[in-house]
Amino acid sequence: MAHLAAWMPFLWALRWLWVHDWQPVSDASAIALRAWDVLTAHAPLVGQATRLGAGIFDPGPLEYWLLTVPEHLDPTHGLAWGSALWCMAAASIAIEAAWSAGGAVGSLAASAVVLGTVAWMPEVALQPSWNPWFGVVFFIAALATGWAVLAGHRAWWPALVCTASVATQAHLLFALPAVALAVVGLVVGLTDSRLHRSGYQWAWIGLASGAVCWAAPLYQQFSSSAGNLTALLHGQAATGRLTGPGFGLRALAASAGLPPLWRTPLESLLDLNVISSRSAVVGGVVLAVTVAAMAAAIRPLRSRPVAALAAISLIASAGAVATYANLSVGGIPVAPSPLDTLNYLMIVMFPVGLVCWMAVAGALAVAGKRLLAALSGRSPVRRPNRPEPAGSGALRSSGGALVRALGMLAVAGFAVATSAATSGSASQFPAVADAAYVHVVAAADRQITHRLAAQPIALTISAPGMGYHDRRLLLGLVWVLTTQGYSPRISQYGGELGPSYVTRPGLRITPVRVDVRPGGVTIAVGPGHSVRAVAVRGDHRSAKQL
Repeated sequence: MAHLAAWMPFLWALRWLWVHDWQPVSDASAIALRAWDVLTAHAPLVGQATRLGAGIFDPGPLEYWLLTVPEHLDPTHGLAWGSALWCMAAASIAIEAAWSAGGAVGSLAASAVVLGTVAWMPEVALQPSWNPWFGVVFFIAALATGWAVLAGHRAWWPALVCTASVATQAHLLFALPAVALAVVGLVVGLTDSRLHRSGYQWAWIGLASGAVCWAAPLYQQFSSSAGNLTALLHGQAATGRLTGPGFGLRALAASAGLPPLWRTPLESLLDLNVISSRSAVVGGVVLAVTVAAMAAAIRPLRSRPVAALAAISLIASAGAVATYANLSVGGIPVAPSPLDTLNYLMIVMFPVGLVCWMAVAGALAVAGKRLLAALSGRSPVRRPNRPEPAGSGALRSSGGALVRALGMLAVAGFAVATSAATSGSASQFPAVADAAYVHVVAAADRQITHRLAAQPIALTISAPGMGYHDRRLLLGLVWVLTTQGYSPRISQYGGELGPSYVTRPGLRITPVRVDVRPGGVTIAVGPGHSVRAVAVRGDHRSAKQL
């Protein structure tokens, strides 16, 4: 039930996209192209372009590696169903790991965190291929596998390494807390193995998995004169004044304080400035309460699952504070702007805030159970000075038949409500909102393929008055032509895709210019050769909006 509930929004959104003939444009096109390139001689070694500075990218290409087979099997829809399947797999990993740490209650809680994240931002299910949305689902899986490891289940550490690596490479937003989770998990696991005098096979498997996950970024770092990892470490210094620790604590206050920021749909929060209204003191209180919950769980409650959950919460919270403290002030819009919004950087707030609440609730639940047992004269019999075994205690014992049934009903209802929220957002994003771009790309593609055989071309686009929209069209057209063997080169935005897509001076290939007007699309093949305008298929109102 927990697995099916977490899958529901992704399955529903996938069906909706399929029915509405979705295909990649804009950032989705860039991701599809890089996923396509994994099986070519121009395999990407870094992730998506980042706002930190020109020529700087997210840490690695793991998302592209995971999506390359679906993209090659189905160039039109592979990005959509491939990313949805991987996000569903990450959700299932989170549920199984949480079951190991907290039993039925833990698995239902993990499913609820996935559903809550989608409910707060339905685009996580509607466009799971976009790297912040792809990364957040794997970040939730990293939180759950980290909980399992810290609760004493060392066999989950390789899964923690893999999920944390995917989240980190997908977007820098998850890098600090995800890496910290993996490192702390290794230290705790090694300590447990030493105390119990057990083997270290789990550690070797995890280290080997990490080496595979980070082979491409490390190769790029040491084989290039401009290593991307070095550029990322020093990128913030070049962007001017940073937000500072106060802003980081305010972000935590917005995430876990009362009322939490995520009571408002993320789509309506236009930029990061909404965090500034929160109190840094509240953020400090959240950290202090989390530390207190962890200390109480260790002693006197002696509940390792709750202590592990509180530790995971503290690591995630501290990582989020450090991340938000190191944002560039100049990169945050002064006023809300639909084209320069950074609200996607707030997506990590939901899982971080909810895990804080879960840790405190777990400590209170264990304390309440012990108090009721003491009042009734039934003190639990346990060996003195021995911690409660991992995965046992109140979290597991509270998952009785009635609690499990009620929890399953609640999660199932939440899944239905989340799917309904996704349905309400689907009319605006992404298929309907991008339909005009898809129609323009299709019209230009038909003309180019009719005039030219598959070959390298120098592609340019002219769309007066379109502003940001030319990027969506150009990347979408590069994607569809690449899948047909045309090898398009572009001068604008080419840096986002890698050197194999950039037009170099003196490169002698056929020039193709695409002119987009409200009345249709015209292409010019070679200097001075054009064909008549062809009307854009679809709703004429969509074409005029371009």
